[in-house]
Amino acid sequence: MKFFRLIDLQVRHFANLKTTHEMMHHGPLKEGQEVPSHTHQEIALYVVTKGAALFVNEGSHELGQSRACDAVVVPAQLVHGWKALSPHTVIEHVFGEKNVDLVLAMGAV
Repeated sequence: MKFFRLIDLQVRHFANLKTTHEMMHHGPLKEGQEVPSHTHQEIALYVVTKGAALFVNEGSHELGQSRACDAVVVPAQLVHGWKALSPHTVIEHVFGEKNVDLVLAMGAV
């Protein structure tokens, strides 16, 4: 699991992906609300679009905190979940290496 701070161009590109069927989201979540640990068949890029969250893996071991405009890349099959650290937290994500690469490439120098 890798954490990134997105630049404006990456956030806008990620927002454009939301119009496709590959976009999903969780929220708004109440402060303290948890999304249970789970896995996916494909790599996922999570973006905290509002609020803050604590990402955890199996057994609720803390992996890192994220706030608005932070992204987390979660490899396929990695057990993960999160807990909202502020009210109205929204976490959106896209699946697939192509989509992850498209967003992250926007910030490459």
